[in-house]
Amino acid sequence: MEKRVNRNRKKRIKINYNDIKAKINKEKIKDEIEVIKTKASKAKETLKINKTSKTCFIYLAVVGLLIFLISTLAFGFVFAVLFAFMYAVLVFLTLVLDNNSEKSAKRKIVKFILTIALGACIIGAILFILFFLYIAITAPKFDVAKLSRGETTLIYDKDDNLIATLGTEKREKITYEEIPEVLIDAIIATEDSRYFQHNGFDAPRFLKASLGQALGRGDAGGGSTLTMQVAKNNFTSVNASGIKGIIRKFTDIYLSIFKIEKAFTKEEIIEFYVNAPYLGGNSYGVEQASRAYFNKHASELNLAEASLIAGLFQAPGAYDPYIDIDAATERRSTVLNLMIKHGYITKEEKELAESIPVKSLLKNETYQTTNKYQDYLDQVIKEVVDKTGSDPYMVPMKVYTNMDTKKQENIEKVFKGETFTWANNTIQGGAVALDSATGKILAIGAGRNRSGERTFSYATDISRQIGSTAKPLFDYGPGIEFNNWGTGKIFNDVAWSYSGSSSRIVNYDGAYLGKITMRYSLKDSRNVPAVQAFQQTDKSKIIDFVTTLGMTPELCESGYTYNKVSKKCVSDSNSMKTMAPTLHEAHALGAFNGASPLQMAGAYAAFSNGGYYHEPYSVRKIVIRETEETTEYQSEKVKAMSDSTAYMITDILKEVASSIGATGTTSDQVASKTGTTNYDAKTSAEYGYGYSAAPDGWIVGYTPNMVVAIWTGYVENIKGVYLTQNQMVNQRNGLFRACAKATFNSTGATFTRPSSVVSVTLEKGTDLLASPSTPANMRVT
Repeated sequence: MEKRVNRNRKKRIKINYNDIKAKINKEKIKDEIEVIKTKASKAKETLKINKTSKTCFIYLAVVGLLIFLISTLAFGFVFAVLFAFMYAVLVFLTLVLDNNSEKSAKRKIVKFILTIALGACIIGAILFILFFLYIAITAPKFDVAKLSRGETTLIYDKDDNLIATLGTEKREKITYEEIPEVLIDAIIATEDSRYFQHNGFDAPRFLKASLGQALGRGDAGGGSTLTMQVAKNNFTSVNASGIKGIIRKFTDIYLSIFKIEKAFTKEEIIEFYVNAPYLGGNSYGVEQASRAYFNKHASELNLAEASLIAGLFQAPGAYDPYIDIDAATERRSTVLNLMIKHGYITKEEKELAESIPVKSLLKNETYQTTNKYQDYLDQVIKEVVDKTGSDPYMVPMKVYTNMDTKKQENIEKVFKGETFTWANNTIQGGAVALDSATGKILAIGAGRNRSGERTFSYATDISRQIGSTAKPLFDYGPGIEFNNWGTGKIFNDVAWSYSGSSSRIVNYDGAYLGKITMRYSLKDSRNVPAVQAFQQTDKSKIIDFVTTLGMTPELCESGYTYNKVSKKCVSDSNSMKTMAPTLHEAHALGAFNGASPLQMAGAYAAFSNGGYYHEPYSVRKIVIRETEETTEYQSEKVKAMSDSTAYMITDILKEVASSIGATGTTSDQVASKTGTTNYDAKTSAEYGYGYSAAPDGWIVGYTPNMVVAIWTGYVENIKGVYLTQNQMVNQRNGLFRACAKATFNSTGATFTRPSSVVSVTLEKGTDLLASPSTPANMRVT
């Protein structure tokens, strides 16, 4: 009985186990069915997503293509690629977001980047649209008539009398069909190599130029196309620097793309480009330039001639072969090299063109003519371009100058030989007369036998060593200003050398006088005391003194430029690279890169007016004729030295004026300083010059209200042609007296001693006060 019960128990347990197993199998099957259903559902969903993704991709691609096409039409291929790339990046970042869960770290990072990028793009787009709208709204009216020159530039003297008209004379137009292919090729290769491919704006060139300018490269260029240059010359604002310059540049772009290129063919735009500009030789446009230089029509130009003309567009004054044949030749070579680069000519054709000397091409040197008062007008034109960024021959203006017509006419008579006899036919000269209280340029004598407009001026463009006229500027002026010297300061005129040199400094008479005062040292122009004065003064203070007076001493190594603000030499290629300036001792005697009569007059004016520097200027007001926009100009008054320094230098230099006969030129008191230079031994031997031959003669003289600075000398060395020291002294003294008579006022004005200066009596040869027992012949004041 017991055994049966046990068997029944086992059987019952087995039945229970099978039931459980059956249940489990059913659950498993149910789960598998659910999994299959889920997978089917997901597959269905994926099919839908794929369909949606394909549609979305097509939409995105179409949008991207539209962006690319619109950008290409509006801004060019490069900007189109840039915009399309930015769009693709944004799309990519968006897809990354979609494929990552909300809590994913990658999603958060990408979302942050995308938010910033989208925000920047939106802000950038809004700013760009606003700027573009501003340019479109403020752009000058597109008046086609402006492309045919009508109005001229009017120039007035100090009394508002009309003295010159610029802009319409001597311009003969030429059609595109009359322009030889070789000239078109030369212009395109030099000025705008992708002219026939772009829509008025060459984005790659513009970006390259902008990047180069940002990096401080002086040769980067402005990135303007021919069309943009036509826009600038005829329509846009005269402002060319700072934010106004940037606005003007983008206005040029707007006018080029949406106005000029839409209204005219490429051929017509080239016509506007070649017929308008001044091209040197007193000519405007390529037809007139061809006649001026080669005595032929532009249609007849060959490669050697066409490349010379094409080179003039960048800087006609610098590359005019009548002015600088070497610069013109070098520029022609640059044009020919660019023509090779862009596939217009072969190397053999270039070499053949270069084998023809520029001088042999010039057939019409007598062609040039000048306006009346051209000596003064050349300076006016340079200032107008500098102040406005526009050429007065291209942009009609009214220009009001500081020219004193009577003084200008008188000084021109001097340079024509009517009121002064020149030493010979080859010697040159230049002169400038200033109002010392304001810096106004009253008259200019730019040189002898000049012809043509914008030619080299021996009054404003030269940089010649200034000889002993440097002594008040570099030696005694700084000594009085910073060391508190009086005119009785003692120097020892003995055998002397520059620091670190064994070479002896020689006085003009070869003698040494021992202990002498500053007054005598400067009056007699002794070299040894001048160098001693220079050596005894802090060089950094001398630099401040002369640069404040507008001088440009040799302070930096090649490739560096002196910055007045930082007072450091800054690399021309890298603005972050600087070095300390150095002032070599030869400056004490004027032996450095030199100056012009204009600079010297500006510097000495501070001795005349009590110590203030005014940058010399010829233009006092400019009115843009189209808009009546008026700008007035005056020179900033800068304190350069104390009134005591100015007076003590003047008090000494009054004695110099007496010695050269300058006091007879006016009833006003006159002070002056003379200077000459010498040839080095090698040059003297090579050209057969005598020992005392002098290439330069200088005098700067002034009254209480005016300054006159003159230079005379030889421009080039000619074998056997020279002036001795005595001959140069007679030449410069006579030229100064003639220019002083021509320009100085005569009102009886005298120099007034300021209260900061007192007179004391010293024992001669010492800096000790004279006593009652000091003999009269041993007393100096």
